[in-house]
Amino acid sequence: MFIDSFDFNEDVDKVIIDVSEAQLWDDSAVGAMDKAESKFEQRGIKVEIRGLDKQSSILMDKIGGLSKASGH
Repeated sequence: MFIDSFDFNEDVDKVIIDVSEAQLWDDSAVGAMDKAESKFEQRGIKVEIRGLDKQSSILMDKIGGLSKASGH
């Protein structure tokens, strides 16, 4: 459902994904974030992740998630 909420063909230069109201609980959540970032970047669209809380940030780092995540 997360991936389906994006329009990957939209004509934009940058996408900001704000997860400040969310908690990443497991590897499937990190995988979904990674997949979204990858799909945008394949189309030349920059992605910025904002609002990761401390626990989500640790999970992302542990699993090897997004390299551009911010808001740690």
